[in-house]
Amino acid sequence: MLAASRFTKFTWRPGFDLVLPSVTGEGIGWAESPPLVPVARPVLLTFVGHQQGESGSQDREVVAALKDMTVAGTTDKFLFTFACKTLDTSLGAIEPGDWAHCGSRADRKSALLNSTFSLILPPSNRSLLSTPHIQARLMEALLSGTVPVILSQDLILPMAEVIDWSQASVILPIQRITELHFLLRTIPHSDVFSMKRQGRLLLQNYFSS
Repeated sequence: MLAASRFTKFTWRPGFDLVLPSVTGEGIGWAESPPLVPVARPVLLTFVGHQQGESGSQDREVVAALKDMTVAGTTDKFLFTFACKTLDTSLGAIEPGDWAHCGSRADRKSALLNSTFSLILPPSNRSLLSTPHIQARLMEALLSGTVPVILSQDLILPMAEVIDWSQASVILPIQRITELHFLLRTIPHSDVFSMKRQGRLLLQNYFSS
């Protein structure tokens, strides 16, 4: 068995290998965790990243659709950054097509603490099913009490054999990007709180060490 953060469709062995996050909530407890209320934070959706290498046509369409959300005449607020001056290289080499982290972990946490949902985009290289950067985005969202929005049904999430990630995150095929804003703003607050709470329980039960 191989336990790692990086797998491709050529190396992943279902039922044998184990995906583990590259960032854990080591030592996290309820007292140190950010509050889960108010459920709705000032920013509806956040994504800060920089795609390494050349993006595919579908990735450009996704970025265009996200940018359109910010000028759609809505009162909802978004925080989107698709290029950055400083890359976080603490997670090691960045795969071509993957979305690298921008800035420091503290900067990202500050943005996430102000957001209700946090977006996770798949690499343009669709053979990449899991990377340290994808797993780090997922863990940082949970650590901040933010609901992950995973725009892919192909990515392998940590310990998916025993965890129902649909209870702690929003998982959509990337083709539904144009519906994303409507879907997020129509999720009842009770459901958002339930996902936040489930994410906190996953951190404590599975990823605290």
